[in-house]
Amino acid sequence: MSVMRFCANGLIYYPQLDDYIQYYKYTSLNSPAEAVIKYGMLAARPLSNAADVFVWANFWGNLFFAVIILAVLYAFSAILFYKIFKIIFGIENKAAALIYLLLPLNIEGTYWLSASTRVVCGLFFVSLAALLLIKWLEKNKILYLILFAVLQLCAMAAYEQTLMLTAALSFIIIIKYKQNKKIIFAGLIIIINLLIYFIFTGYFKQSSALYSGVDIISPFSLNFWTDQLPHVLKQIIAAFAGGGFLVLFNGFIRGVKLIFSGEMAVFAILALFCAVLTGFYFYKNKNLNKKANYNIIFLAGLFLILAPIAPHVLKSNPWFSLRGTVCSFPGIMLCLQVIFNKFKLKNFISGFACGLFIFIAFIATGSELLDYKQTYITDQKVMSAIADAIDLENFHGRVALVGLEPDYLENQNFYFHEHIHGVTESDWALSGALYAYSNGKLDPAARFVPVNNPESDYLNFDLIFIYKNGIFIEINQGDIK
Repeated sequence: MSVMRFCANGLIYYPQLDDYIQYYKYTSLNSPAEAVIKYGMLAARPLSNAADVFVWANFWGNLFFAVIILAVLYAFSAILFYKIFKIIFGIENKAAALIYLLLPLNIEGTYWLSASTRVVCGLFFVSLAALLLIKWLEKNKILYLILFAVLQLCAMAAYEQTLMLTAALSFIIIIKYKQNKKIIFAGLIIIINLLIYFIFTGYFKQSSALYSGVDIISPFSLNFWTDQLPHVLKQIIAAFAGGGFLVLFNGFIRGVKLIFSGEMAVFAILALFCAVLTGFYFYKNKNLNKKANYNIIFLAGLFLILAPIAPHVLKSNPWFSLRGTVCSFPGIMLCLQVIFNKFKLKNFISGFACGLFIFIAFIATGSELLDYKQTYITDQKVMSAIADAIDLENFHGRVALVGLEPDYLENQNFYFHEHIHGVTESDWALSGALYAYSNGKLDPAARFVPVNNPESDYLNFDLIFIYKNGIFIEINQGDIK
């Protein structure tokens, strides 16, 4: 189901925003090794950035294969977290794992490749490293300890949020096995991994001309409590609550309309098939409500929810996107296991509820994917109009594109930051997309700058075009009103 839910557009992935740059431009201009050094990729998220050019760029001809691989890794992470929580807390509830896997709130972080290559890989490394740590503590095989050390370092090097999550989950495991004398070695490995990560990235930050760095706001400063915290909390609440509700239910309502219009009719049959099978499974296999200290488990879940969010709270100018919610999903799964296990539902009700959730989630996901497709089509129309007005193969310099607005679809499930946003939002995104559109024939230094302020300074542009009725018309600066 992890793969099936991404088939609303068939077996096709439509590139968005950074995808054009990360999976085409970098490797068309340089070898992977050259790109890693030239673009300062080791200064932050070194493993994910290196994987962009060494691994994922190889799928540019058919990026849906990358989607399949990542969907499988995400499914494995769900299974692994489920096993980990069962071992540590003696709790299990498969319905909570389904929500982790299929809740449409996670689409930006599990489908959009520029995000999923960081988030999903990071979650996979976190879950596998944690299970290996537990195996080592229980079976005392040195191979498990070595693999834990390597995979936890991979989790840290994949994404800042998974760095926090692996540290938090390791802390919970240490508390669980505190009587085990070997636990001190696990603690030392975590500290060593953190030191390796920060020393490594710190070195490349110093030597990277392209890395701008991240400013941190101290919680002891006055404006942290008056400005910083309220600002970031507003974004976090909007992402989790607003995004979680609107993407699911607006997505389902719009998806039903798309079914009756014929655009998602086949996908709806697939969704119904998965829903029926899931409902039947839960009808035949009742979850066991084991006795456990639910209060402690729920607090552990909250800890795992909050830990990945912490970096955003301390960053200056915080920008919390929908993809930022996904690393909190293991904690959400654990909290939901507690909630669901407190209710003893009959098999019929449990099966019906799970089947209904599957159907709603699939249809909502389908409507999101069709929005991604429509955004791609809109981007292609804009780039085609630019190519009609300018000879991309022979142009060098900067172009002002007056009146070219950032592209949100007229009707999408949830408007939030860059969620399903076209390349016209910035000059770097548009210029990178045009480079891919030209099949690498455009001068990589050429800049195409959307301009929405008529009072802007146009002296630094070689050409000025105004965008009207879907075409670009060349004008002089004096003609701008």
